[in-house]
Amino acid sequence: MSISEQVKELREIATNWNPNVPINPVSVVLNKAADTIEALTAKLQAANMELIEKIDREIDGVIVKDTYSKGKNAGLRKAKILVKEQLRQEQELKEYETD
Repeated sequence: MSISEQVKELREIATNWNPNVPINPVSVVLNKAADTIEALTAKLQAANMELIEKIDREIDGVIVKDTYSKGKNAGLRKAKILVKEQLRQEQELKEYETD
């Protein structure tokens, strides 16, 4: 079950928990828990993107240095493309799992 499905289920439980009481403390706590899970998920996704960008900058720095060696390590450019594609696919998969 994905995170978004779990949050949705948690909110449904909160809504249906003793619906005759105007302010139900259990529902309030469950909704706050759902809010926290969503916020932490968003922060984790942002941190993953920052890490991908940092790795990309470091690889770019190595490639720039490599150009001074007359392209002897030209495979690094191809490796960068492959790593970026793999990270992009992993990010898409994570986003799909959380939807």
